[in-house]
Amino acid sequence: MGEGWAFCLRLPLPASLMRANEEVSMRIVKGILLGTGLFLVGSIVYLVVMIYASGARATGTTALQAWTIQNPFYWLAFVVMIGTGCLIVRARPVKT
Repeated sequence: MGEGWAFCLRLPLPASLMRANEEVSMRIVKGILLGTGLFLVGSIVYLVVMIYASGARATGTTALQAWTIQNPFYWLAFVVMIGTGCLIVRARPVKT
């Protein structure tokens, strides 16, 4: 029984399905990269604003951790930016 499944998995896909699979994979990769880039830019802006708003001359690592990695809204923003990046890539027309 295991040999039959192995044979089915080795069948080549038609060229049109291979191209479609590659396009979807590239869209996902591009969306994740775009979303991560947007998140990084937003994080830098957010941290500059928070440091400026705190009015402190020096900001410790505890404050930075509280504003970023310990804040659940920070991670929610990361997920939202990944989704936004995927939506932007999906909405853009693909030139072939």
